Amino acid sequence: MRLFHTPGSPYARKVRAAIHVLQMTDQIELIKVDLADPPAELMAANPLGKVPALVTPDGVAIYDSPVIIDYLSELTDSHVVVPSYGATRWLSMKQQALGDGIADAAIFIRRLARANVPADNAMAQAQFRAIRRSIDLLEVRVPGPHPDVGKLAIAAALDFLNRVGMETDWAASHPALARWFDTFMQLPCMTESA
Repeated sequence: MRLFHTPGSPYARKVRAAIHVLQMTDQIELIKVDLADPPAELMAANPLGKVPALVTPDGVAIYDSPVIIDYLSELTDSHVVVPSYGATRWLSMKQQALGDGIADAAIFIRRLARANVPADNAMAQAQFRAIRRSIDLLEVRVPGPHPDVGKLAIAAALDFLNRVGMETDWAASHPALARWFDTFMQLPCMTESA
């Protein structure tokens, strides 16, 4: 299998971490792409031209990180990354949506900044508020230690905020979440997917 990705994408980071948890690193070739000049292979696999995109051995393209992770989990018949049922599954799915939402907001803010839209613009401020509310929620509902898809999404999003220099004070004002993040980022799936 081939996974098209960019190293900086929080969504691709989540998938790469899941690949480690599922012990599939030797089954998936990582293909780094430049989205400013996407290769024809990526465009053929995902007409949206977005990463991550997975191409299976029989040429089927699977895209968007939640779908890729669900596919890989089903392929391995593992419920480690995507819990199979009940409250554990729904909590994991909800956490994935929250982590992906933080990443979505941060990416939107960066796109506005690249378009020279001031940071005090109403659209940018709405996204900053969404990020802050999400981080506030995570401070009182600190994720657990198990690297399921929800926690992978949250960790990838928080790491993205740190890497792009956005909301850099979140750790100081959210000590419980910062402790979780520091510990979680030491897991092999996170260190190996960096």
